[in-house]
Amino acid sequence: MWGAGEGERFLKGRHSTRKGRDRMRLSFLLDQNIQEFGEYPFLYYGEKKFTNVETRAYANQLAIELQRSGIKKGDRVIVMMPNSPEVLIAYQAITR
Repeated sequence: MWGAGEGERFLKGRHSTRKGRDRMRLSFLLDQNIQEFGEYPFLYYGEKKFTNVETRAYANQLAIELQRSGIKKGDRVIVMMPNSPEVLIAYQAITR
C-alpha cells in the first residue's frame, strides 16, 4: 500500500512525457497485450471465449462507427447495458 502522496508522485512521474502518458492509456496496454499474447484467451464469459485479437477487432470496429457518428475526442459517452464483455469492448472503443 502506498503512503500519502506516493501514488500522486508515481502518476506524475508516469505522465511527465508524452510517451509516459501513452503507456498509461488502456489502448496502449491492450496493444502490448496483443503483441505478447495474440490468440490467447483474453476473457471468458459463460461458454464464450474472447481472444485478445478478437476483442481488439470488435473495439476497433465500434471505434470507427463512433467516429462516423460524430463522436470526437473530449466528448462524453455513456454505456448503458448489462455487465457483459460488450461493456469492456465498448470501453476499449471509447478510449481509442
